[in-house]
Amino acid sequence: MSIQNFHDSSDQLIDVIEAFIKSSIEQTGNAAFECQQTQILNDLLAVSHGFNGTEADDLSNPKDSHETFFVAMTREQIEAVTEAVNLATMRTKAMTDESAIHAQAATTSMTDALMR
Repeated sequence: MSIQNFHDSSDQLIDVIEAFIKSSIEQTGNAAFECQQTQILNDLLAVSHGFNGTEADDLSNPKDSHETFFVAMTREQIEAVTEAVNLATMRTKAMTDESAIHAQAATTSMTDALMR
């Protein structure tokens, strides 16, 4: 993975975690000692700085073309995408076998996430 892909992926991950925190934990104050949300967001900012400080020499596989995307989805969105992919892979001849395999793997990952 290139350093740019690493930074893009880590930014996406931080954004997803931040949205989760803000939607799940009430803000009860502005200082970390009085508000759990503020404490966690401060810690997340420190993690973000660590990601941003990562350089190409730090990567274990800098030439790997692998990219990872982190997307927050509701249960309804995951169920709808899974149903659409399943129907598309069963009914269309235009989809290559490789695309169908990747699509089914993605829906399996999403379904697994729902089961947790």
